[in-house]
Formats: sequence, structure tokens, C-alpha cells
Amino acid sequence: MVIRVLHVISSLRLGGAQVVVKHIVENRSEDFEHFLYPLRPSRAVFDIDAEVIERNWCNYNPRKFFEIIRLCKERKIDVLAVHLSKPIMGGLLASKFCDVKVVVHEHGPLVRRGLQYAFYRFMLKRLWKRAAAFIAVSNNMRDELVSIAGVAPEVIKVVPNAVDLDEFDPGKTDRQKMRSDLEIRDDDAVLGYVGRLNQVKGVDVLLESTAKLPDKFKVVLAGTGPEEKNLRKLARKLGIEQRVKFLGLSTDIPALMAAFDIGIIPSRQEPFGIVGLELMRMGVPIVSTGVDGMADYMVDGENALLVEVDNSDQIAECVERIISDTQLTRHLIETGIDTTEKFSVRHCVDAVEQIYKGLCG
Repeated sequence: MVIRVLHVISSLRLGGAQVVVKHIVENRSEDFEHFLYPLRPSRAVFDIDAEVIERNWCNYNPRKFFEIIRLCKERKIDVLAVHLSKPIMGGLLASKFCDVKVVVHEHGPLVRRGLQYAFYRFMLKRLWKRAAAFIAVSNNMRDELVSIAGVAPEVIKVVPNAVDLDEFDPGKTDRQKMRSDLEIRDDDAVLGYVGRLNQVKGVDVLLESTAKLPDKFKVVLAGTGPEEKNLRKLARKLGIEQRVKFLGLSTDIPALMAAFDIGIIPSRQEPFGIVGLELMRMGVPIVSTGVDGMADYMVDGENALLVEVDNSDQIAECVERIISDTQLTRHLIETGIDTTEKFSVRHCVDAVEQIYKGLCG
């Protein structure tokens, strides 16, 4: 028996949830067939080896909701896997009209700020019993589902996000070429950040800490987001504009990370923080806040140096510690690489497929 899974997601723009879906779909066992339905088409997409069903309807078009019901019936879907807030609400409501097992994969919108996420929490409190199972990406996310949405603990399974151990391989990258492409000198020290440029990611704190460091420290930011304009203004205000590179979206994250001397994760909130595992796998020592889901795999002084949220002084101090202490750097790198072995794509996909199989008998 082949289990047919329909994944409904907000869009196929590059993000943590999209990477998880890609892992599940492209590493499927022969017992599964997957379909993808993004609610919002996007030009900036990455390829996923599955049938993608796109509809060019405007935002908040009610046809998007009815399309979930139609697809479930037409494709004889067994499991409706819903990712991110709008798909989750739509999937839970759609389950009333079709015979399908709904699996809510909670990647973090539950704890985000803003009116739409407040509405999502309001709806989830009232609709969660329609779900056959919940998947939380971290222990912290599981606890938030219980405390915020009132979800029964017994229906929640924790399946951590994964890092592609083959893709993130420093042996397959050319550090010197990438540094040359970025116009980084040999005596420069690169502080690297990969992720969205929004308030919750704390990139402003990274810039503030850079202003407290010598001029040899340069910052490379890979990502886009609503805070980019403000961050550029802040860099000018701090007098470090010439030391900060805004790269936008990068198509080759492993190659870019190979150019980093230290990875910085200054997040104020982080449901899991897969970028931490990616940096570890690439042999990049990390300075991080270690908040929320990152506590599942980050240990201060072992595989990362952890700092308080919004503390630019601590970030600067930890950066200088790593640069000056080669023994510490080597320890962080070696322990970090060992940590990633527990978070392979195979482990993640096997765990998710077991949940799907358990629901389908």
C-alpha cells in the first residue's frame, strides 16, 4: 500500500519549513507518494522532486481553501501534512469535509509576533483536536504547543530538523575562491550570518557588536527581509558600512559558509535554528544566543559559545576568544561536527514516515 501525502505550505520561497519538506519528499521510501500545494506562488523558489500543484490566485482567495478539499478527494490523499500558519488553519478546517488524517508540522509560527499569528493561535486553540498528530521541531516547540494552544501532549511527536550531511561538506568547497569572490583579504576575519533579515533574528545586535571589534572583522549577511533597509542605516550610523556585505539570497550556502571564520546566530527567538547545524557541519565555530529550540543541540563551551539575547558586548567578547584561542576553536569545530551526526536527513525522514504510517494503520 502506497501512502499518499499532500503537503500544503505557504510558498516555496527558501526557508526552514521548505527545507524540511524538501528533505521529507526527496528522501521518501517506496511506500510514499508526495504532492505539494503552495498557497502562494513565488518566483524565488528552489526545486523539489515532487509534483507541485500551483494555482495563480490572489491572497485570501477562498478558492485556495476549497482546493485543499478538492485535491484530497481527487488524489485520494491519506495524510494531509500542513506547514506554517495559513496552511495549518486551512487544513484543519478542510478535514471536516474530507476523510483525511491531518498532521500539523509546527515550525515556529505559533510564537511569532503580529496580528496574523495572534489569530493563528486563537484558531489553533479551537481546532487542534481535528489533527491526528502534531510534529514539533524541538522540545521547546512541543512545550509551546501545550502551553499556548492547549494541545494534548500525547498527540505531539518531536522530530528535529535535519542537516544534509553530504551537501554541507567542507571538503567539497573552495574557501579561498569564495573569499576572493567576496573580496575578503587573508588577514580579515569574517563574521557570517545566514537567515532572514527581520527583527526577531537580532542582526542589529551583530552589527552593534562588530562596531566594538577591530577593523579586520568583516560581516557577511546572506538573506533578505523587511529589516534590510534599517540594517543598512544602522551600519552607516555605526560607521561600519564598508565592513558589512549584504549578499541577498545565496544559491550555494555551503560554499558561502566555507568562507566564514565565525558563524553568528544572534536570534531573539528560534524554534529550532537549522543554520546552527549547517555551520557546525561546515566546521565553522559558532557564537549564538542558543534560545528556544537551539537548546536541544547547543552546549556552551562544547559546540558553541552562548550569549545572552541582545548582548552585543558578549558577542564581541566571544568572537575575540575564538580568534585568539586556537585550542578552543578546534574543540568547538570537532564537537560541532560530531553533534551533526545525530541530525541526519535519514533520521528525520524515518521518524516522520513512522508517524504517517502509524496513522494509516
